[in-house]
Amino acid sequence: MIRQVLSDNWRMRRAEGPDLPAVIPGTVYTDLLRSGAMEDPFWKDNEIRALPLMEDEIGRKITNSTIKVKTNTNYDYIPIAEKLESYPENIFFGDFSDRTCSSPPVVRSRSTPTFSKRLIDFTIKIEKVEKAKVTFHLEADDISEGFVCDLQGNYIANTGDLYTHIGTLEYPMRDYLNDNPISFKTYDDTLISGFEIYRGSPEDALVYDQSKIEAIDWDKYGTDTSVEFTTSASSGIVSIQDTLRNILQSNADNKYILYDHGSGEMADYIVIQEEENRLTVRLYHVKKHSSTGFNSSMGDIYEVAGQAVKSIIWLTTKGSLLTRYQADTVQDIVNCLTGTTKIL
Repeated sequence: MIRQVLSDNWRMRRAEGPDLPAVIPGTVYTDLLRSGAMEDPFWKDNEIRALPLMEDEIGRKITNSTIKVKTNTNYDYIPIAEKLESYPENIFFGDFSDRTCSSPPVVRSRSTPTFSKRLIDFTIKIEKVEKAKVTFHLEADDISEGFVCDLQGNYIANTGDLYTHIGTLEYPMRDYLNDNPISFKTYDDTLISGFEIYRGSPEDALVYDQSKIEAIDWDKYGTDTSVEFTTSASSGIVSIQDTLRNILQSNADNKYILYDHGSGEMADYIVIQEEENRLTVRLYHVKKHSSTGFNSSMGDIYEVAGQAVKSIIWLTTKGSLLTRYQADTVQDIVNCLTGTTKIL
């Protein structure tokens, strides 16, 4: 039997300032009183001075970092929140909260009165990650507004152009995000929400094999990664598809390289390698990046990941791939860049 003492080492996590000692059972407000951070609200007019503390939620959560509870279930893989001390530099995208996704508000623009979009139709584009703040834009159609999120999970809007409603009252987007913070994710599966951070990759958790990720030095090839493809070689622009094609054609093992860039495509490039007893088929999807930094746009990630998932149907059986290939060949949709289609 393992005996765990639950009465000691509790702390009250605050949005601003150091954590305070806490006593269990108890509440945030009893701990504020006990530590002297709040005067007795029942004495004279102390209630007036106590109200701002309650409104600002100076004490938001009771925690105990020393307690390690094991359930021997998948719950043990869920990371425990810690107070955010600095933003990790490997944040690469943001997503809206569960509440926003389940009940998205309609967003309007002061500068464009006719504009009306659901918040989940906006793209979150991360511009810059610093230790004390994250700078990003919300964009939809031609409407864009910049925001900064600090270590306390407070959002500041550049212009205050975007807003929504609570009933008949205007609700600035800054205030909405303060109440429904964006979730920032890192490459190592760490999650940041508000002023809390959930560390990724706990022990024994399943993570993607990073050895399967091959990085491409786009600058080495002079690639403009904001251009997906070009229609003329004389344009002088090296698109992201141009670079990938050159890389694939430089590999002598790629006996057949097919280009399928059209509606309902199997992939942008289908590459086939011959081995003694089998053929290896690889599908490549290429999408330009629309944000300032690589992989910092949720829309970009959804698009290329969605294409990859949809292309799995062409690899379920040899018949599926060949049937689709033959149909595209008849319609002159597929171009054979390396090898000859007659052999296929």
